[in-house]
Amino acid sequence: TDEVRRNAEAEVELLRKIELQRVADYAENANHAKNVFMSNITRDILSKMQDIIEYTNLIRSNPGDTSLISDYVLKAVIAEEHLLSFINNVYELSEIENGTLSLYEEPSDMSDAVEKIYSAIKESAEEKNLKVEYWAEIINPFVYQDVMHTTNVVFNIVRNAIKYTMPGGKIRFGLRQIPGKTKDECIVEFICADSGIGISKEFIPY
Repeated sequence: TDEVRRNAEAEVELLRKIELQRVADYAENANHAKNVFMSNITRDILSKMQDIIEYTNLIRSNPGDTSLISDYVLKAVIAEEHLLSFINNVYELSEIENGTLSLYEEPSDMSDAVEKIYSAIKESAEEKNLKVEYWAEIINPFVYQDVMHTTNVVFNIVRNAIKYTMPGGKIRFGLRQIPGKTKDECIVEFICADSGIGISKEFIPY
């Protein structure tokens, strides 16, 4: 009957509107997330650029103090690495959206990895009066890895430890290598422990 047909058409129209609203909400949420991401990235890039400018100016102002220059150069290099990581994050976002994300493994030296991590978080840890300990059990310093992705994962873990550990707390992190399946392979474990707020037992399964 006409009434049944009208009811069916109304139901189809309602479903269409619901689907359109769902798509619109998804697009709005995705756009908001992207804007927040870009805002954070831009802020971080500007911060590291200011750090690099500050360190290079200090180097120019102290041409004869080799110990100070060495310290400023190290800090500038760390800031450069972070800056490159931020830029890579932006590039990676476009790769993810285009479905072209790839891993780029290359030989890298892990012998001073924990020292670099500590140098990167030292200032943030000192601001919260956190005690930081780090260690390494490295057998083969040269390994193939995707440095950018590995570094991002490690720094996210350590930054969370700093963020969720109360002032006066303690953070301990390190790298450990254990043998792999063959003599040319090894398993690298990154371990981070802190005296922070932790995770409730109920949430751990998730």
